[in-house]
Amino acid sequence: MNQGLTNLTNQSTLNEIYLQTLVVRISNKGLNHFVRAIIDSGSTKSYISKFVAEKLGLKNIGKETVTHGLFGGSEKTECHNRYNIQLSSLDTKNKIEIEVMDQKKICATVPKIKNAYCLKELREKKIFLSDLSFKSEKCLYEESVNDIHLLLGADVAGKILTGKIEHLSCGLVAMQYILGWTVMGKVSNEINLDSSYLTLSLFVNEARFMEFGFFWEK
Repeated sequence: MNQGLTNLTNQSTLNEIYLQTLVVRISNKGLNHFVRAIIDSGSTKSYISKFVAEKLGLKNIGKETVTHGLFGGSEKTECHNRYNIQLSSLDTKNKIEIEVMDQKKICATVPKIKNAYCLKELREKKIFLSDLSFKSEKCLYEESVNDIHLLLGADVAGKILTGKIEHLSCGLVAMQYILGWTVMGKVSNEINLDSSYLTLSLFVNEARFMEFGFFWEK
């Protein structure tokens, strides 16, 4: 039985809560493509959207019937196509081959981190998030640049951890995987910034990313 795929994007209107997202490179038939992914250890399997699987022309290696344990205790049985894919970090230094199953829609749109204080702290610690530094329009997407088209479940997540973890004073936790850094958690209620500081910080953050060459032009 597989868990997950059900409650990934519940967002509170009172607090900023972020999930583990990143941009990864998928290689197929000598071509490189980029997708926005989410790490969800609550899912026992990993999934790719049908949209991306078709766009990449992935070769079906079989089918698998899975019973999904959904939020609230209900169950749903579905048949999925299976694929082998190769993922790498944006700089291609780290690669991994995994098996994924297709899914019509991975989850609802997942927002990117936007808190100026947290962004400043990440920058000071020299932690660069591919989900922020990579130009969104360069990723494959169907409806929105914030679409999630790849879910890395518990079958993969543990294998790609590097063990590096940073607890940020803003309340978030940064975790490094071989495919890149992610953040997760809730921003502390004590973080209060006015709009002028927010605008300035985001401007400086963008300039810094460009200085380090993290806005990819490929």
